[in-house]
Amino acid sequence: MTSFLSDIRYAIRTLAKSRGFTAVAITTLALGIGADTAIFSVVRGVLAGVAAFSISVALAASLLPARRAARISRLSALRSE
Repeated sequence: MTSFLSDIRYAIRTLAKSRGFTAVAITTLALGIGADTAIFSVVRGVLAGVAAFSISVALAASLLPARRAARISRLSALRSE
């Protein structure tokens, strides 16, 4: 535990000495994490939206009688959610 704390202190001292490198490293990490989060949020939203839509249509069609299931539209399935 003592060596870990001394390593942390050394890292902070080193980063404090080279402020330019620290600024670039933190900015790069922030942009990378932000871009990664944005990409995965979009992919999850697209895939979950398609899956939720197809599941809701299939569920609505299975719960309705056969005549009404044939007439169900995509918009009415979306309105019921």
